Amino acid sequence: MPIPPSQTSGPSAEAKRRVIQVLALDDQAVDLEMLERCLRGMEPWEIAVTGCPSLELALEAIEQHDFELLFLDYRLDSGRGFEALTELRARGF
Repeated sequence: MPIPPSQTSGPSAEAKRRVIQVLALDDQAVDLEMLERCLRGMEPWEIAVTGCPSLELALEAIEQHDFELLFLDYRLDSGRGFEALTELRARGF
């Protein structure tokens, strides 16, 4: 017997409409583009990716938006990824 739609698992109608804000910090443009393409295809959710190639731009972005998820290149700018994470946390991310 099929399970009625109200009893199926998966994202609710509200979750489907909600936009998930993602910050991606990577100094490699190809990696940022690939991540954005992958996340864009994450049906049924709508995901808005803000790609930042530098810590400075990421710090500006967190002042303007409330992000829910961070993708961070830990080797950012010659190994400054962990330093970037510390700075983002200090700014309330």
